[in-house]
Parts: sequence; structure tokens; C-alpha cells
Amino acid sequence: MGNGAAAASSSATGKTGTGKSTLGNAILGNKTFGTSGLQMESTTVSYEVGAVEVGDKRIIVLDTPGVMGTNKIQENLQEELSKNIFKYLMPGLHVFVLTIRADARYTEEEAKAVKIFTDLFGEALYSHLVVVYTHKSALDKNNKTVEDYLRKLPDDFAEKFREYKGLCIAIEAEGETKYIKKEVTKLLNVVQEVVDRNIEKYYKEEMMKEDEEARKARISEIEQASERRIHDRN
Repeated sequence: MGNGAAAASSSATGKTGTGKSTLGNAILGNKTFGTSGLQMESTTVSYEVGAVEVGDKRIIVLDTPGVMGTNKIQENLQEELSKNIFKYLMPGLHVFVLTIRADARYTEEEAKAVKIFTDLFGEALYSHLVVVYTHKSALDKNNKTVEDYLRKLPDDFAEKFREYKGLCIAIEAEGETKYIKKEVTKLLNVVQEVVDRNIEKYYKEEMMKEDEEARKARISEIEQASERRIHDRN
């Protein structure tokens, strides 16, 4: 993956069934996720982590199967993430990989899941984000491009994604080994581009907490403004 840090850490996140565990297994070259590997369990979110040597790099992949499927409130999710993800991947993450199925209809539930993801990690995540559409063959079948699919994402997400010049790729993580390796190489090149853009800087736990404080402040300002308008009308 070229010159740079000795290790690149990434977190695969998405709704259940979007192919994040399969993608993680493809990167690692084995069935770590969903079958075995180091697993950290909690009552709300479970985590699996694996690592592989790619050239002169050690790639660390963290699968977060429950983050976008849980009904726990945001503060509890932050506590879980702080306790598990950031404790394990010190000093932080290089890249967030958000997986979305290209062969499934984009639903309101999917949009809500993306909102949970962005609310949880805040604006700082966009500098570290790669959107991965799995089941790439659906794009060719429907004569669509990645850009066509990006237009289906929530407006506020798409706006920020463009503002930060976010990177997106469509891949197939299943099939013949030789083909999967080519797809993984393409993805790792995109991941390395994000790492290089950020000059090896990590997304750290304090960024999530800072964004949460800023979000609470904005909500408070909106509520106060609403109360003033109601008061003025009366």
C-alpha cells in the first residue's frame, strides 16, 4: 500500500446484511468475521477484529455488526464505542468503511441507519470515510454508476460527502479467489488515498465527543430560538 504508517486501521460499518463482514473477510483473506476471531461482546454491540500483512503494511479491520442496528440511545453507543473500539484501536481509526448494498432498494430504514452513523461520529468522520457499495454486479445489471447510487443518499449526508471530497467504490467481495484479490486491491488503494489525504492522522475518540457536545449545543440553540418565537407570538 505504499509508504506511510506501519499499520492502517479501519472500521467496517453498515446495516446488517450489507456485506461488511464478507468484505472484512475478503480483506483479511480468511473467514474471521461471522465465524471466529477475537470477539468483544457487550449487551448492545458486538465487535470482531482481525489483522493481515499486505506488503509493508499491517491492516487492522474492525467489524461493528450492531452499531447501526441497535435501538440504544446515542450516549450509550458512544460509551460502548469508547470502551471497546477506541480502547482496542489506539490511538484511533484511519478509515471508516460504510457498506451499502447495490443490489437492494434504498429504503427509509437504510436512510435512518446512515443518520445514526453520521450523528454518532459527527462531521469529523467525513475526512476519514469511504462508502463501499457491495454486490457491484447490480450496477452493471441496472446500467447504473456509483454516482447514480450516491444520489439516493440523504441530502445532508451527500452534501457533506461532496464537501469533503469523499471517496466511493463498488466491489464484489464474493467469487473466485483471484477475482476477490483484485477487488480488495482496488479497495485498499482507496483506503490508502484517504490515509494519505489525512497525512496519517487518526479519527480519535475525543473527536466524537467534541462533535457530540457541538451537536447538543446546536439542538439547545434551536430549542431556545423556538421557545422565543412562541413567546413572541403570545
